[in-house]
Amino acid sequence: MTFENQVVLVTGGSRGIGRAIARAFALKGAWVMINYGHDDRAAREAEREIEQAGGKAQVKQADVTRLEEVSRMFKEILDQFQRLDVLVNNAGIIRDAHMMLMTEKDWDDVIDTNLKGTFHCCRAALRPMIGQKRGRIINLASPSAITGRAGQTNYAASKGGVISLTKSVAQFVREQLAIRHQPSAISQKINTL
Repeated sequence: MTFENQVVLVTGGSRGIGRAIARAFALKGAWVMINYGHDDRAAREAEREIEQAGGKAQVKQADVTRLEEVSRMFKEILDQFQRLDVLVNNAGIIRDAHMMLMTEKDWDDVIDTNLKGTFHCCRAALRPMIGQKRGRIINLASPSAITGRAGQTNYAASKGGVISLTKSVAQFVREQLAIRHQPSAISQKINTL
């Protein structure tokens, strides 16, 4: 399968699974937008790695929890390319703690990044994708969303929400776009700041 000159946005694309996804799309010919929230150095390294391998990439800073930053990022991409072909919602964090010890901030940070960030990016991508009558949205989930996991109440709830959001959006646009959720059981370093 080729993605020659398709425009692909990967949120959380500077590290781990997101970085591997960005590289894979770039090596299949896509123009890859590597979104990152805070780690400019890792994003620039991912961009260089893709370019050295012969791919095309650009970094796009935006905190996916902030609607105004997501709106700015999508505007920049659409102004430059006039389209978005694929959105991969990969940005995610963990703040593991047993329920009795979990702070409200830890709950909110995980829900805001993993679920609200996916909501912001899906909503921003739908209008241009429906307008161009094509597009793909891939939302990364986790087995924790289905099975739960001790100490991951917030993470499991956020990823369960991502699965439900994905199914609901897919019902809305099923005639025009392909929307999928992909469970991720790969061990990786997840942002724990």
